[in-house]
Amino acid sequence: MSARRLSGTLIALAAIGCVVDGVDPDRTPVLADGITCAVDQIIVRTPSGWRCSSTPAIDSARTPVLPETATCDPGQAVFRSSDGWRCENVATSDLSVAVEEATACGDGGGQRVTIGDPGGTNTSFEICNGAEGAAGVVGPPTEYRRWFARGLIRPSGAELPLSVLPASSADPIYPSDDGLALETLPGSAATADLRIPCVNGGPGEGDCGGRDEQLGISFAAPTAGLYRICAELNHELASVSPAPARTFFRLDETPDNSSQALTEGASQRAHGVEDARQLIPIRLCDVFSASTAGRVTIRVALWQQGALDESLLVGSVLFDIERLPPAE
Repeated sequence: MSARRLSGTLIALAAIGCVVDGVDPDRTPVLADGITCAVDQIIVRTPSGWRCSSTPAIDSARTPVLPETATCDPGQAVFRSSDGWRCENVATSDLSVAVEEATACGDGGGQRVTIGDPGGTNTSFEICNGAEGAAGVVGPPTEYRRWFARGLIRPSGAELPLSVLPASSADPIYPSDDGLALETLPGSAATADLRIPCVNGGPGEGDCGGRDEQLGISFAAPTAGLYRICAELNHELASVSPAPARTFFRLDETPDNSSQALTEGASQRAHGVEDARQLIPIRLCDVFSASTAGRVTIRVALWQQGALDESLLVGSVLFDIERLPPAE
């Protein structure tokens, strides 16, 4: 048997398909007689046997070549990034998911989700119920989450008589019998703590406990920010014939223990008649700013002009309170 040195390597030669001196041509590259490889060529197997081939150029975009110091751990795969090829953990069919109480969500509470991967590092994140937590918390910050409340105030009778005296400035509405009752409607935020404003001292648990009441709403703002407050009421007005009469309504922000306006509402609604009696629905809406979380008190103020025969609020008064998201 003859032998030929190829590119510095001694390779035994035999006829294709034959086993010579124990050489298996399916596993050992054996060239046919008369074939020699040039320098820097390699031997590749083809359907017709082993042959010489030039070394193929490596396409770095298609062939994963790690940096010299990089190695992959068991269970990792090679991924291409903008910096080149690198090893990464990969998901497997043996993923596990565990859910428990969150630890970084604060008072709002939430859930901590852990995804376990046997081939790599576990991944954990927390989903908070409207509260801001630590890094990695999923969900909008508190001030972006919708918060609203609705309260219905009913007088002791079907009507709530108002003053008929003309006035040039706004005054809060004093019910003649102090018989207001407040109902917090379904769907309201549990933290709203709606109450009726009182003349002296802060609002009580739903009413003023025998103290003088004023028409309005007091609520516990959960965060600083802007709040839109609306009041819906039905007003009946009668003038002294034949003179005209007008009544003006406005929402004012006041302290808890005083009816002195801190912020006068920018919007006002007027109801006027002349030698007549008329009942109309009125909707008051304004936006007020809370500098901190805490109690906010809004009172309905009115002033009147002309000769009034009678001024009444008929039925209940509905208050809607909604936190507005921060401006973009």
